[in-house]
Amino acid sequence: MDITRAIDEGQKSIFLAYEQALGKTITAVEFAKRLGLKSIIVVAPLSTRRSWEATVKSQIPDAVFYHLEDSMKSFRSGSFTRLKKGEPGWYFIGWEFMRTGAITGNHADLIIADEVHRIQNRESWTRHTLQWISSDYKIALSGTPSANKPEGLFPPMNWLWPERYKSYTHWVKTFWHTLGNRAVPKLDREIIPGGVIRDMPFFIRRLKKDHRGDMPPVLPTIEVSCEMAPLQRKIYNQFQELALVWLGEHPLLAAVPFTQSLRLRQLTLGVPIIVDHQVTFAENAKSSKIDALVEIIEDRSPEETYFVLSPSARFIPVVISRLRKAGITAEAYTGKTEQKERERLLREFGGSFRVLVAGIAAVAEGLDGLQHKCSNGVWLSKHVNALLNTQAGERLDRPGQLESVQWWNLIAPDTIDEGTEDRLRAIGNKLSDLYDPR
Repeated sequence: MDITRAIDEGQKSIFLAYEQALGKTITAVEFAKRLGLKSIIVVAPLSTRRSWEATVKSQIPDAVFYHLEDSMKSFRSGSFTRLKKGEPGWYFIGWEFMRTGAITGNHADLIIADEVHRIQNRESWTRHTLQWISSDYKIALSGTPSANKPEGLFPPMNWLWPERYKSYTHWVKTFWHTLGNRAVPKLDREIIPGGVIRDMPFFIRRLKKDHRGDMPPVLPTIEVSCEMAPLQRKIYNQFQELALVWLGEHPLLAAVPFTQSLRLRQLTLGVPIIVDHQVTFAENAKSSKIDALVEIIEDRSPEETYFVLSPSARFIPVVISRLRKAGITAEAYTGKTEQKERERLLREFGGSFRVLVAGIAAVAEGLDGLQHKCSNGVWLSKHVNALLNTQAGERLDRPGQLESVQWWNLIAPDTIDEGTEDRLRAIGNKLSDLYDPR
């Protein structure tokens, strides 16, 4: 077992780069249990709190679990004082609250950084505040260790082994060929393939493909070509050429390339409108992608359920409305969905409604259980962030899934959709070579 080796070797810092649902949390808790560690800080996405508490108490029944949060209830409970005194307990804190410096200067036996790719930005306040919390042991957890770029691997390595990886500049010179002569060079490829991973004192990678057991295979993704309606195509082409188009009485303008790219992605979803200076969508927005989605659902058994992903939260109400008008029960899951509502949606999915339409960013972390409810997924469009796509896309293919997972990818031809797919594949291949050198 990975932790047995870590303990036998006397490792103080370990990097568990397990893909989703392969036991990162269980392994980290077992490490603390076997070493008899008393005070443990867990820094993790807030949405994973209940899962962490359940795992800790299932493995250590008498463990005391505290939730450190910005509330009077948390302060009155005395959990912050207990942590400061070093009293035994599992102290959970969300990344957002941690970065405020709420527990800076505290010490624990162990710090667990779940989804450690959150510190990928070397200059971020999140990274610095994590470094200002001391501990005897450290565990980094992430199925996507460097997030979207190889550069993102340095901050977790520096956090785990600060004496070994002191300087980003030295790290680059030691392991990487670079492009250009910029002050901050762009990483090209490793000097020695696999050198970065092999140099880490303790890095364990687990891939789902090697631990599938009796899980059914994932079926090849079905790509569906969604031809834009004439008006949608006209607006798209004009905006692509000029970075300016009129939507009724309002101009849609992109002053920089990034904004233009963002707006072009929105235009592949449907014809937008501008309300109070915000780009959004009318309930009756023309969308070939929604038409294709309805057709996919209506062509299959009425017993089937669907997990539909959108990069735009503002487009989700349009999708919900169109589905309901077609007689298809559907609910929305976005970043604004409260925790109790999220739990209700997961509980009732497949019962009171058949289609869960979710924002990609909203379901990328902390959502488990969909594999028991659904085996069909539909991408309305991919997110520009490859990491979020990876995390959201793996929600169905997890232990407990009894059916072969089928994905549909809706692509508007001759648009930014096609370029996005090519770019995401290139990123995936580069990171795969980094994490899993052949």
